[in-house]
Amino acid sequence: MERVAEASGLRKDLTSIFGKGEIVDDLLSLAYYNLLHQDCYNHFESRQKIEWYPTKKTLDPAKITRLTQSLTEQHKQDLFSYRQARITEDSWIAIDSTSFSVYSRHLANSRFGKNKEHDHLPQVNLLVLYDVSSGMPVYYRVLPGNITDARTLATTFKELDIRGFKDIQFLLDRGYITFEVLELLIKKKAGFIMMAKTGDKKISQVIRAISVDDFCVTANYIGKHQLYGMDHEYPFEVHVKGKLRETTPLRLCLFFDPELQGVKKKKIADFIYRNSESLQSHIDEGIPLTDEAIEDFKKYFTLTVHKDTNMLLSFEEKAHIIKQQYIRSGFFACLCNNMDREKYPLSTILDRYGKRDEQEKTFMFIKSTQNGRRLRTSTEPSTEGRVFIQFISLILNSYIHHIYSNSPTLEKLFPTRQHMYHELMSIRRIEHPKKAKIITEFVGKQVDIFEAFMFDIPKGCCPKSKMKKSKKKSTKAIAKK
Repeated sequence: MERVAEASGLRKDLTSIFGKGEIVDDLLSLAYYNLLHQDCYNHFESRQKIEWYPTKKTLDPAKITRLTQSLTEQHKQDLFSYRQARITEDSWIAIDSTSFSVYSRHLANSRFGKNKEHDHLPQVNLLVLYDVSSGMPVYYRVLPGNITDARTLATTFKELDIRGFKDIQFLLDRGYITFEVLELLIKKKAGFIMMAKTGDKKISQVIRAISVDDFCVTANYIGKHQLYGMDHEYPFEVHVKGKLRETTPLRLCLFFDPELQGVKKKKIADFIYRNSESLQSHIDEGIPLTDEAIEDFKKYFTLTVHKDTNMLLSFEEKAHIIKQQYIRSGFFACLCNNMDREKYPLSTILDRYGKRDEQEKTFMFIKSTQNGRRLRTSTEPSTEGRVFIQFISLILNSYIHHIYSNSPTLEKLFPTRQHMYHELMSIRRIEHPKKAKIITEFVGKQVDIFEAFMFDIPKGCCPKSKMKKSKKKSTKAIAKK
């Protein structure tokens, strides 16, 4: 973990912010604990007795609370500045958000909202920006738990301008696609790739006008991704101070997957069939519908319901809605701005957008391996401090995942990164007062891990067989020269 903190530049950044005091070691110790153990900080003190951590202090829950509450907004902004400085000019930034459940209802951002885990608790939302080329998170915002993704983007862009994010290209998911967001991005002349909804009126018109047989020809086939694609235009008007500004249409990249079409058509048919049976059983058995069920069924059925009793009298499929679903099945689309067709062919668009998968996984890491699904805090300073430490852990986690996922050796040897951590647990650090510290021998897969990360193994710890091989390689290289 220490090697990862140095390689990712995190230790250097934290030292620049906090100086060479104990607080850097304290923060990194808590971050390491987040990655190594899916447990709360109440058990950190006992872990310190058997595991080495950079901090020299015994951190009990009270000290950890005081540490998290001591972290300020300025510390956070300084860390953003240092992480931003590591972004290259041609970087792509992915933007997405996730939710964290909280136990306290007295936090300013604590609100009831929708979450994928279906937790019936107040929550806060966390918006994170990632450099997809390196997999590194560079910025975050804590938001109210009931706010939608699209509403956060205008403020986020203002803050990015203040922070000096210039000439950055963005990857966005369909949760951000609204008229206001598109207008904002086009006014700023921002380059972006955004997954779009095929149900959008303009995109749906393009799909309806397409003959699948004409679409599925060799000229449109993208061999790398094994699907078909075509370029279209997406007209969009921008008004500035009430006047129409001339803008080039957005680029609409439309893709079609025949296998996906078959799967989706079958799924739609099965859904309609099962819901028809359910509705008929409500009529036959005289079971009233709940208000929630009525809203769910209304998407595909026209219902006749008794006003007072909510008894279902009759139902009919919405044939035109179902037909549209069948027509759009197998298609998906991206909207692009400032993406030249020659420089960014359809295959490259898919490659770029595919990098968002790493970001989705890192959100999963926070809620699983970092034990961050629920924040056990009750005050604003504690919550902000815990999120700050989670962000530090995420930087380390993202660096490790980036190396792990791009190393065939590691993925072959270890099913998960947790297995990789466990492999290193047998290494010991032997300490004697006023004596040099001793690191125990590296064996087997431990050597493979360090080689994959390009970390130097401590002197005298490498197996002799490996040392002989490296010596033979070096003598052969000298002979060739």
